[in-house]
Amino acid sequence: MDGSVKDITSEQRDWIVKYDEAQLGEVKAIEILPGKMSETVSAFANADGGEIWIGVDEDLTTKPKRRGWRGFKSIENANAHIEILDKVMQLGQGYSFEFLRHQSSGGFVLHIEVIKVSKIIYATNGTAYVRRGGHNQPVTGHAMLQQLERDKGIESFETTNINVDQVP
Repeated sequence: MDGSVKDITSEQRDWIVKYDEAQLGEVKAIEILPGKMSETVSAFANADGGEIWIGVDEDLTTKPKRRGWRGFKSIENANAHIEILDKVMQLGQGYSFEFLRHQSSGGFVLHIEVIKVSKIIYATNGTAYVRRGGHNQPVTGHAMLQQLERDKGIESFETTNINVDQVP
């Protein structure tokens, strides 16, 4: 995925619209603020990776939730989201994106794929997140950050110094 436009079938569109958000994927409306989106990017990069589709609305007043395809009117309207990707993930390392277009649905859905990376990725608010189920959990406190470092292989128990009293 290189930022190109990909035409998709009705079956592919329906699969995206009906996607159940979970550990590896999330759908968002085009109104999601790029800074808020960076939390999901951080969470995926710090966990198992995942996919984000921006341009899918959710009607939360219906049971079950009803979704619809409502992409960006033009590719340029997604520029702020792509800029945040470059800022958070350092110019293309650890993510790729493409625009999905369905002929009769209108608009471009921004499809982002984030891979798990070996360093800790922080959202634009300065907080690192991890993905747990369909939720972005902030990494707060030293103990959680240390656990994330171990999970990512940055630190290990074998290389961690501990404070103990010296034995005479």
